[in-house]
Amino acid sequence: KNITVNGNRRFIKLGDKEVDWDSSFRLYMTTKLSNPHYTPEVFGKASIINFTVTQEGLQEQLLNVVVGHERADLEAQRLELVEEVSKNKAEQKKLEDTLLK
Repeated sequence: KNITVNGNRRFIKLGDKEVDWDSSFRLYMTTKLSNPHYTPEVFGKASIINFTVTQEGLQEQLLNVVVGHERADLEAQRLELVEEVSKNKAEQKKLEDTLLK
């Protein structure tokens, strides 16, 4: 960010104009493109969130809610397994990196 401070005033230069800067300003952009392509520069400067929902994803989420409601023990076990798989993947990545050095 190219923010300049002049006294108590903070501003950013856009083109040939100085515009007051507000640190709470946020810009949200959306697209109807199903698979938009952004340059690496855009990915580096922005937070890209994909809100695409599939039928299978919705079914899985609903199944998790139903199982969590009807069989809390199974849901707890599922969550433990998901956490364990995540830890194992991180450990595998760490071991692969040490092997490649």
